[in-house]
Amino acid sequence: MIKEVPMFKSKKVLSLLILILFMAGAGCAVATEKAAVKFEPVKTAAKSEPAKTATRPVEPANVISVKGKVKGISLNAHTIAVDVKNQGFLVFKLNERTMYKNAKSAEDIKAGESVTVSYKPIGADNVAYVIRKNLVKLPDGVTEISTQELLSLVNSQKGDYLLIDARPAIKYKEEHIPSCVSIPFTKLKKEGKGLLPADKDRLLIFYCGGPT
Repeated sequence: MIKEVPMFKSKKVLSLLILILFMAGAGCAVATEKAAVKFEPVKTAAKSEPAKTATRPVEPANVISVKGKVKGISLNAHTIAVDVKNQGFLVFKLNERTMYKNAKSAEDIKAGESVTVSYKPIGADNVAYVIRKNLVKLPDGVTEISTQELLSLVNSQKGDYLLIDARPAIKYKEEHIPSCVSIPFTKLKKEGKGLLPADKDRLLIFYCGGPT
């Protein structure tokens, strides 16, 4: 015998079942959504250290200064030998603290050039703190001309001047400025003014391979 359920009760039961199913479905959806969430580790920014200011090496006190001609330089041994008047050959040790004036580095210093070395004896070594490349003093009546001024003069193709390449002849053959003539300094020093124009008012411009 089938017992009839009152209508209001069946509707109530049906509503209750729908609510339970809805909550169960919602719970599953929430659980699925939570399972899909990935937690990335929080990356903390690295602490920035204050920028270090580069400091130029300072020449220490009580250094000794001598002047002489370079006899040789060894980049591998980090040494430079200088012929100092009344003292003979002195060997100086170069390091990362050695400062250079009128030269960028030890590679810019060649044998035969005049230098002034400020050094300090430390143990068995004469440690060089400053190496100054001595430039030749220009005689009276001789002035310098800039590269740009010379370029403008050559390009203009005007003016009564003579451009002289004072480098060795082999360097002149390798390359030279257009319109110049080769009169190596050693040849000029030996043969004298006979190699120069007789016109004393003519502008003479000399150039070489390094600082004057």
